[in-house]
Amino acid sequence: ATYCSLSCSLSAMASFGGGYSSNADSYRLPAKQREAERILANAQKQGASGNVGAAYKGAMEATSIFTEIGDFSGAIDARRVAAKQAASEGRFEEARSIVEKG
Repeated sequence: ATYCSLSCSLSAMASFGGGYSSNADSYRLPAKQREAERILANAQKQGASGNVGAAYKGAMEATSIFTEIGDFSGAIDARRVAAKQAASEGRFEEARSIVEKG
């Protein structure tokens, strides 16, 4: 039951908008925000292609940048990507911890 509830929650959370890829190219955004969005978009692509390690690392890096610039919505989205990657490798407690920090 614990696996299903966490897994189902992560699947639902991972279906958030794909605007990070397009926003990363928007010069209307501050440079740090573009950088974080570019890193998160790349992490999402890495995760979709099965490269869990790179996806996790990128999502955590994006989380750090989003938090630094005060974009807490972006930080939460990045945490969701990182948590999904951790859960996909069976690291459920780590995934739960990542989500609960947000």
